Amino acid sequence: MRGLLNFIAGVLLIIAGASGQMVLRGTNSSFALIILGVVVAAFGSFQMFAANSQKQKYAAQVEAAKQQAAVAAAAAAEAAAEAAANPVAGDLSLPATVILKRTSKNVIVKDVSISLNGIVVGNLDSGGSLQFKTGFSHNQVSFTNAGFTRSFDFEASSGGQVNLILKQTFKDGLHFAIDDSAA
Repeated sequence: MRGLLNFIAGVLLIIAGASGQMVLRGTNSSFALIILGVVVAAFGSFQMFAANSQKQKYAAQVEAAKQQAAVAAAAAAEAAAEAAANPVAGDLSLPATVILKRTSKNVIVKDVSISLNGIVVGNLDSGGSLQFKTGFSHNQVSFTNAGFTRSFDFEASSGGQVNLILKQTFKDGLHFAIDDSAA
């Protein structure tokens, strides 16, 4: 913006000097006014060019960052999909099946993101269930909703089944608890 203003001021000085009716103060010369106008207009042009170059550099940096983020997200999604499809080899000889059920039918808290040992395995809606496998005897299931995350540890046996029930309580705000008494 400043470069455009300087350019316009320079052009106006050139026009004023070329008309012969205005002179540069202290010189009584309209030619000096024209020279000053050329200098101011050239400086304004340089400022506009520099600002445009800076915008192009910034746009290129933003585009490069977006591409890097897209590549990283694609790699993470591919790793998560592979981990969900093939349970990670752990200390169990046969993978254990984990069934997670959500008993409450709360309309306020819809989807809860579920992770097993740090890998997202899916979303659990009110009253729904989610089934996945694990290759580890010591596991941690985490659930996240609206920035609130809570994790619980549980044990699995080779080729066995673990039933976990996600219950919702309203003590001191919105909380969840894992009830593995059905296991």
